[in-house]
Amino acid sequence: MKTYKRVFTLTLFISFLSLLFTAHVHASDTGEIYGMVISGETGAPLAGVNIKVLNDANISGTTTDASGFYSLKPLRSGNYDLQFSFLGLQTKQVKNIQVAPGQMVDLDVTLGEGNIMLDPVEVVIVSIPLLEKSQPHIQTYDDSILKKLPIRRADDQLAQSNGVFQADIGDPIYVRGARAGSVTYIVDGMRYDEAPNLPGGAINRMSVITGGIPAKYGDTTGGVIVITTKSYYDF
Repeated sequence: MKTYKRVFTLTLFISFLSLLFTAHVHASDTGEIYGMVISGETGAPLAGVNIKVLNDANISGTTTDASGFYSLKPLRSGNYDLQFSFLGLQTKQVKNIQVAPGQMVDLDVTLGEGNIMLDPVEVVIVSIPLLEKSQPHIQTYDDSILKKLPIRRADDQLAQSNGVFQADIGDPIYVRGARAGSVTYIVDGMRYDEAPNLPGGAINRMSVITGGIPAKYGDTTGGVIVITTKSYYDF
């Protein structure tokens, strides 16, 4: 009987650790889109605006609160198309919103009256800058940027970021003066304490966090490098 209790207790403990690990991996690999929706005529925040994710049926939409604020999370890294609609105002679609792992994308939207009969939907294609104004310590590179670099190894490409130093190609990476080996790498949600041996062509998106490191990445004295590799359909 005692043996049975010990086995049962051990099984519960292992299951608990597995659940914590899965939650940590999932959190490290997700991001968020948030912002305000305001009226183009009055500039006032709009409450109750319906927000729908057009290119992923598995993600539930949301609505703005009383202050016009909305938030979509957690979102797997990738590109998203959102639709903002409100009774009596022109519907707006915002496409190509790029979300990197751990990234919080600030996206404010203005809905105007317009001519709803002639122009029922306004379509806007956005381009997320390398540096987010709200998060200057996070630099994000997607495949369109990485493939233009003359170097191909992932760790060598990191040296092109602000706050990152590498004496020569193939040498260790230093972030903001921290010691070599103090950089944490998150590759597809998995944590590594050493630079992964990845060719640059295998990377879909890479984020370099040099400051204000979120607690979900754990205790690290250097920076955090979050990498999402390409899937079969990206090649």
